[in-house]
Amino acid sequence: MGVTRVNQLGAVMKIGASNNVAYVLTADGKLYESNSYGAGWQRLSGNVANFEPCSSGCVWVTEDGGIGSEFGISLPANWTVQQDGSALPDVEVSAVASDGNNLVVHCADDTLYLVSGGTVAPLDKNGAVSCLYVINDQIVVELEDGSRMVLQDGKLQQAAL
Repeated sequence: MGVTRVNQLGAVMKIGASNNVAYVLTADGKLYESNSYGAGWQRLSGNVANFEPCSSGCVWVTEDGGIGSEFGISLPANWTVQQDGSALPDVEVSAVASDGNNLVVHCADDTLYLVSGGTVAPLDKNGAVSCLYVINDQIVVELEDGSRMVLQDGKLQQAAL
């Protein structure tokens, strides 16, 4: 099996995958996906700053702080839906992760929120957040000290992964 260069994408900033789908974020803010069925690269969105895949699809943060998704997320009524379909919350979003049902939002001021069933609730954590990601449909919050917390029953719990 060889490696094939994909010239159509240009400079790549981030790569991710879940199930049979690969995702690529290019330097110019375009988010692409390609499944294992050989359909090639399809553009999901533009103006993307960050993304995180999960088994249900992909969620992303737009450059203007909106939240986009390939799948339906029940969002709070006070979030503004933008023309591109992304939702603009009333906080400054830096990262998101979803398990397909819940959405964890990491804000620029290092607060975390759980979005579930159309409601927003703050999440308690044990330190400054380094990053969010999903492993086996479980949302993981990695802290700057290297420890990890996972979302369980609507709360973050210490985890040994």
